[in-house]
Amino acid sequence: MIGAITVTALFALTSSIAATIGNFAMARDFPDVRPENDWEIQNDPLFDPTIASRYSRYKLTTNLFYYQSLVLWALLGVMAVCKLIIDWM
Repeated sequence: MIGAITVTALFALTSSIAATIGNFAMARDFPDVRPENDWEIQNDPLFDPTIASRYSRYKLTTNLFYYQSLVLWALLGVMAVCKLIIDWM
């Protein structure tokens, strides 16, 4: 059980780091895009389609790692609680 907790923690940390790096890359490469209005990028006629496509890929990848890390952190919490309950009994 300790090995599973360790591996899950390592994967959760790696996913969180990847999501953070993705957010920094999006902020660096697209400083003019506001996160609350990013859904308008694909329909904006003044926005270059190739840049809009790249932004969409960045956002998709970052969100993938973000949600993956959320699930892994939740799983890690459940595993740690189970381990504590098993050790307590």
